[in-house]
Amino acid sequence: MLKRLISTSMAMFLAASMAGGCVDNYISHMIAYNLAPDDSCDYAQAKPGDEITFFGQGKLDLTYLQAKLDEDDPDEFLYKMPLYVMNLQVYNYILNNAREDTAKTNSMDVRLERIKMSYTWIAGRELLVGDEFALALESSPHEEYMAGLISAAGALDDPGSMLLPPISVIPYLLGSRLSGLATLTDDVLNQVVLRVGVKLIGRTLGGTRVETDEFQYPITFCSDCLGLSQCVAATQAGTAQWSCTPGQDSYSCTEVEGS
Repeated sequence: MLKRLISTSMAMFLAASMAGGCVDNYISHMIAYNLAPDDSCDYAQAKPGDEITFFGQGKLDLTYLQAKLDEDDPDEFLYKMPLYVMNLQVYNYILNNAREDTAKTNSMDVRLERIKMSYTWIAGRELLVGDEFALALESSPHEEYMAGLISAAGALDDPGSMLLPPISVIPYLLGSRLSGLATLTDDVLNQVVLRVGVKLIGRTLGGTRVETDEFQYPITFCSDCLGLSQCVAATQAGTAQWSCTPGQDSYSCTEVEGS
């Protein structure tokens, strides 16, 4: 998990480079971060100059899959298949072109239409040879429809922004393709890295199609490194409560005070 101050000067540079006219899909709109939650599991939008906490890479615990491969294991885990959820911060650097004197409506707000995801094994791919399901991820792009409005920039250092609702970039259906990874030993599993590419597609109110550049996000895997199996028993006993996103990124539960 990382913290960063969003650079005002960078925002000004990007916005100024587009002030001249038509939309440049790969500069004017961008997915900036996968935000991390606060202690209350809330996600706050990040503006230029804010200090934010975000994930530079993800981690996915495959414990549930391992348990389900053992039919004698009676534990019931939270997820039937692993999934990975992201909370993406998006920016629109095109300046608002509304004019009060002529009642001209701003045409640079962007209506979202859909989100596209692609998958590439960037490390350890040779260890998956023979695992047709895992390798098939690379030829299984996923797409979901999405509605929302990203406002235009109010000034050079004030881009329009939107915090997208939680998105399952590895949804249940594709999570089932990871079943083979659950049989790998930790020393092998630690060498495997999946990169998820995310693009947003929409249209400005003026009718111009907009597509962000690809946000590339690496995800690593582990076997119960996030305490998923221990958390099942602890939450059932009332001594712990589930974290914001059990099974991904951080420990899956927290101790209940006084327990």
